[in-house]
Amino acid sequence: MRCDLKEYVALLLVIVVGAACGGDRNPASPSSTPLPNPKLTAPAPETPGDGSQLDTLRPTLTVTNGTSDQTGVRTYDFQISDNENFSTSIGSFITSFVVLVEKQGVPEGTGTTSLTLEEDLQPTTRFFWRVRMRQGSTVSEWSPTKTFKSRLMG
Repeated sequence: MRCDLKEYVALLLVIVVGAACGGDRNPASPSSTPLPNPKLTAPAPETPGDGSQLDTLRPTLTVTNGTSDQTGVRTYDFQISDNENFSTSIGSFITSFVVLVEKQGVPEGTGTTSLTLEEDLQPTTRFFWRVRMRQGSTVSEWSPTKTFKSRLMG
C-alpha cells in the first residue's frame, strides 16, 4: 500500500497529537496527588507513673509512641506544669526553679520517646504532664494528663 506525502503527514500528525494529549497511554510526566492529612493517635504516658514521688528535679518523661496511618517524620511536644491548665500563675513562679516546661520537636524514638529535662523543676511540687505527636502540619490530641511530685527538699 502506498501513501502520498499528504496522507503520511496527516497520519504522523494524528500520532503526535494523540501522544501529546495522552491518548490511552500514561502521561509523559505523572501528576502528583497530594496525600490527605495523616490520622494520628495520641501517645500514651509511661513514666513517671501517675502520682509518683521522684527523687530528682530533672525527671525523664517517657511515652509509648502515638500512631499514624502514613509514613514520615514524627516529633513530640511535651508540657510540664505545676497546674492542670498548663499555664504559669504568678503565685507559683519562683525565679530559681522552673514550674512550666514546653519542649517541642522531640524526635520520635523506636517504640517509645523520652525527654530528660535540662533544668531543675521546683522541688516538693506536684506537676502535671502531657504529650502530643506531630507529623507535618498535623497534630494529635494531647495524651491523658499524668502527675508526679518533684524531689522533696527542705
